[in-house]
Amino acid sequence: MKTLTALLFLMSLYSLQLVFSAPAGLDHNTSCCPGTITKKIPLKIIVNYWWTSNDCPIEAIVFETHNKVTNIKNKICVDPTADWVEKHIRAVDKKNNDAVSQQTSQSQQ
Repeated sequence: MKTLTALLFLMSLYSLQLVFSAPAGLDHNTSCCPGTITKKIPLKIIVNYWWTSNDCPIEAIVFETHNKVTNIKNKICVDPTADWVEKHIRAVDKKNNDAVSQQTSQSQQ
């Protein structure tokens, strides 16, 4: 009986280890950046952004870019303290909000 109890206890610990060591998920917000850049990225190619997870060792903003000429999509990690980043975030938010508003008004017609 003691062996069975010990075995169940060890299996429970192993199961917990599997659960807590699993990846955080497929959500893009959970990926971490190996480093950041401060070089200004052209606003016209930025389509989205997100903050890296609090679990990441480096605090960064990830700008998702899409170059319409070359049709290349990219994710670029930037330093959130760079002087141009906040302005780009506001512009992307405005652009995305305007696009949502336009789609909503078209669907109501």
